[in-house]
Amino acid sequence: MILVDTNILSTFGKVGRIKLLFDLFQTKLSVSSNVFCEISIAYEKGYFFAESVLDCIKNEKIDVVAINQDDLPYMLGLPKSFGPGERDSIAMCKSRGYVFLSNEKKVYNYCKKHGMQCLLLPHILKSLWKENILDKEDVEELITEIESRDNIVIANKDSIFS
Repeated sequence: MILVDTNILSTFGKVGRIKLLFDLFQTKLSVSSNVFCEISIAYEKGYFFAESVLDCIKNEKIDVVAINQDDLPYMLGLPKSFGPGERDSIAMCKSRGYVFLSNEKKVYNYCKKHGMQCLLLPHILKSLWKENILDKEDVEELITEIESRDNIVIANKDSIFS
């Protein structure tokens, strides 16, 4: 199973390309209960990307997964610097063997250190052309659009195309 953090959904939602995640992973995606809450709050505040994410949840393309008793001990031991969505997602990934999609380097480093699979935005972008979902030029355009609409800078762009 693949759990997706708010920041990845936000990024792809802002450019209207959430479908790329489904095309790439060829499976239903999931979010933790806290990520769902974060998306719902964004929707209530008028962030347009949240509506497309909530539509995917309503149309059962994205599942909402709750933590259980087995996840709690691990969740309670996670760094306080992680947000609620990151904490419950990481706990589920650890106890259940899920893959986590995030765009937080600190989350990626933590997951890597503790034997969990986590993919950052550059990994996802690289996979889009490696798996022939987009060609390199389309990924370059997507990067430009993401940087513009999501107000982020994607570091090491060269590594995406190597």
